[in-house]
Formats: sequence, C-alpha cells, structure tokens
Amino acid sequence: MIIGAVLMGSCGQRYEAKDIVRDFLKKQMVTDDYALQFGKLDSTYRINDSIMGDLQKRCATDKLFKQPVKLADYKGIKTKLLLSTKIIMKDDTLRRTFYLDPDLKAKRILAVKEN
Repeated sequence: MIIGAVLMGSCGQRYEAKDIVRDFLKKQMVTDDYALQFGKLDSTYRINDSIMGDLQKRCATDKLFKQPVKLADYKGIKTKLLLSTKIIMKDDTLRRTFYLDPDLKAKRILAVKEN
C-alpha cells in the first residue's frame, strides 16, 4: 500500500510539472506549431545559484522563446525539480530541460537548459 501511495504521488507530481511546462510554452514559444514529449521528472540539489544564473542568461538568448523570457527567482531554492522535454517542430527536434520550483503549487519555471 505504501509503495502504491508513493507511486501515485510521484505520478501526480509529474502531471503537475508537465502542465506547468505546457503553460510556460504556450506563453513563451515563438510558434504554436509544435508537439511535446516529456521525459521523467527528477530532482537535483547540485545546481547552485551561480549555475542557475547562467542558465537564465542562456535562456534569454534562446530563439525558441519570445523575449524577454519570464522566469522565476531561483535564489534560496536548494532542490529543484527537472523535467526533460523534446519539442518537435516540423523536421526538427529540440531538447530542453526545465527546472521547476519543487513547490509545484507555485507553478514557477526557474530556468531552461538547451540540451
């Protein structure tokens, strides 16, 4: 029973994270002609504030997104959730990893990394 509850909780988190990424892309993508595939939801504590700042700066020059890209403040958030994606546009597949606030109710994207 406990294992089932844990699995149900993690599935719910994955669905919430996917919805947050979908909403972000609807608002920030330069086109609406794309399909999405999601990887697994994971977490990391190894991405420090310096790295997050670099990721946000890179996102600010990513031609995939309307500028300026609206990302949340990452300072003080030690553990981040990450969700890998494939964004399929015509004959091109673009890979991005989205870093999210672990409090999914906040619905905040902290950074996006081009893979």
